Amino acid sequence: MNKLISIFPLIMVIGANTTYHLISKTTSPKLNVFLGLIATYGVGLIGSIALYMMTKKESLSEGISHLGVGNFALGAVIILLEGGWILVYRSGFQISNTSLMANIILAIILFLIGIIFLHEPITARKVIGIVVCIAGVYLIK
Repeated sequence: MNKLISIFPLIMVIGANTTYHLISKTTSPKLNVFLGLIATYGVGLIGSIALYMMTKKESLSEGISHLGVGNFALGAVIILLEGGWILVYRSGFQISNTSLMANIILAIILFLIGIIFLHEPITARKVIGIVVCIAGVYLIK
């Protein structure tokens, strides 16, 4: 049971990400991307409030005191991320390989950030993985 609990967030991310890309790919091309995101974030706001109320462990004012610049920066980044994906798909990219290619490139960038800025260890396995990722981007292209 403990293993299931630890893997559940990964399953949640994979399921949500799959649904996210399907919805992003099939969003009406006539809809202004950012008007669509207003509706999206309206639902997200209501859902987040409900989930916060069900999971809160402290007072609202105490919770607010823990907010940082990163929370607001993440909001801005999410707008760019979601708007970017919709625009990528509208410009003709295929759902079958675009996410894979973007995530492989992202993995390479995060690998380098981890090594350079976070001093994560370099292992032969990681280097081989990066080489395979680069080959994969070449093959998908």
